[in-house]
Amino acid sequence: MTQRYIHELSNWTGFHWDARELTGALSYTHRHERRLTALLEALPPEVKREIEADALTREALDTSRIEGEILDPDQARWAVAASPGMDAGKPSMPIPAVEGIVRIIVDAARSSANP
Repeated sequence: MTQRYIHELSNWTGFHWDARELTGALSYTHRHERRLTALLEALPPEVKREIEADALTREALDTSRIEGEILDPDQARWAVAASPGMDAGKPSMPIPAVEGIVRIIVDAARSSANP
């Protein structure tokens, strides 16, 4: 039987890696992250908010899909738009389950630098 999830493997906590290979990949990623950050900083605030809203919406949809929950994309967009800092007002009909996952995603994204 093929395992679907990593925790189904007998040695799933025994991670091993090649530090040289990992260092190269992390360096490459960090370099591109800095370039992307510089490009984003040059954008007007409303465009940055739109990009952030799109990324958060996709994150909420994908995270929920992993858990087997299929969210309505329009409801997820509404919930993201209604999040603090997005300044888009409240959706006409709040959907608690959608708002809950979006609240978690937004909080995680905005506080990722905090321990």
